[in-house]
Amino acid sequence: TGYGPTFNMLAVQPGAFEEIAWYRSDFSDLSLHGVMRAIAVTARPTPILLPAGATEIGAWTRMDDPISNLFLWVVLRTGDGRVRTATLGAVLAGEWRYQSAELKNLQDPVELVSLLLFEPSGGGDAATAGVVRVDDVTAAAPDADGNPARHVLVDFDERGLWTAFPTSEGFDTVFSLEQEVGGTGERPGSGVARFTIGRGTDGEIRGFYRSDARGPLPVAASRTLIERTSVVPGQPFVASIASVKTPLVVTAVVEYFPGMDPSDDSGFIVVDLDGLIRYRESRRIALTGQVAEMFVGLEPERSAGTVEAIRGLLPASAHLTERREEQQESLVDPLAVAGWRGVGLLALATTAVVGVLGYLTYLSAYSSRVRIEEAFMRALGVTRRDYVRIVAIEHLFVSAVGVAVGSVAGLAMSRIAVAASVQGAGGKVPLPPLNLTTQWAPVSVIYAALAAVVLIGVAGLVRAFTARRLYEMTRLDE
Repeated sequence: TGYGPTFNMLAVQPGAFEEIAWYRSDFSDLSLHGVMRAIAVTARPTPILLPAGATEIGAWTRMDDPISNLFLWVVLRTGDGRVRTATLGAVLAGEWRYQSAELKNLQDPVELVSLLLFEPSGGGDAATAGVVRVDDVTAAAPDADGNPARHVLVDFDERGLWTAFPTSEGFDTVFSLEQEVGGTGERPGSGVARFTIGRGTDGEIRGFYRSDARGPLPVAASRTLIERTSVVPGQPFVASIASVKTPLVVTAVVEYFPGMDPSDDSGFIVVDLDGLIRYRESRRIALTGQVAEMFVGLEPERSAGTVEAIRGLLPASAHLTERREEQQESLVDPLAVAGWRGVGLLALATTAVVGVLGYLTYLSAYSSRVRIEEAFMRALGVTRRDYVRIVAIEHLFVSAVGVAVGSVAGLAMSRIAVAASVQGAGGKVPLPPLNLTTQWAPVSVIYAALAAVVLIGVAGLVRAFTARRLYEMTRLDE
């Protein structure tokens, strides 16, 4: 998790991306809808909200073995979407004690996001291992009489969706519940949280959060990433994304994906943007300023003025494009392709005529050449049925082999010619790779015409064989 192969990441909103993206069936075994369903983080836990006007937040803590300079932080998300951190102070060894922090100027509603343990150890694997117990996270707010009253936010009698953040040592931090003894905390209960922390950290931080995905974030990975790394689909792993250790699990494998190059570095992953943002916020790290693209839906009758207003809000480095303009530029002028369509039809007709004339020429020469052979076959008692079999095997088999060889050679030459014509600078093939398709409907018409000519030719040979007299067949040419 500290060092390893690098890869590219694309974060998307699955529902919106599915509506605007172009996807091809050979990009993956799953459809685009299937890939987006595989990475979507849709089940958000019920938020733990502080009472309105909360002025204090705290928790009961206990630690057996002392750890110097270990501080407990509480991460909150305010009503305006900001992430704030409240420091409850140092966690001390000994008996249970209540730690709290004052809250000021927070816009309601305020949500409890995560609990963090901070130890200034220099990062890496230099932290101190130990066990920290926490019970009854509370918030204080004025009651009807204006007196502060504590409200229990989390009693840890049930596990819920709490899980540990990964560290530089992987999944060495463990969240579990143990039996509450002696009615500790704000009110008696059945359990307390046991935080087993190892030596690994993530920027000197360890902690616990409520997982949207009920575990690692699901991602779609390129096949190159699977082949070039130790990542296994279905098995969680830890990746450093923008300097934050992030738990991931591959739920879909793709060959290609819009906007991504599987040959860059070790490949790529595609992740749910909203799920990634919420995970980073639980680590008190916002994703502001790292969004590469944003899509805005507008009503057609109001789009002109709104687009200009948005353009005025964006910095000079931002690039604003309208989908309608992109669509207009991507349209191909029918007059530009009309000539090529005419050439295609002419080539198709020419192929059919040349094929038919070639076979008729061969048939005329064949009929003159085998006249003596037919006489010997008549003299040997070859019946009409036998002759039909002989001619059918000879002509139909040869025709079928010729058509098959010609078709395979044509397809191979088409791929070679097109592949050579689409290479970019330095011989690099553009993405997505060209998918050559053949319109078999017009080709089938040519096949049918050739088959009809062959059958007519065979029928003519059989008719001539039975109608011609034997002495005429044996007469030598002058």
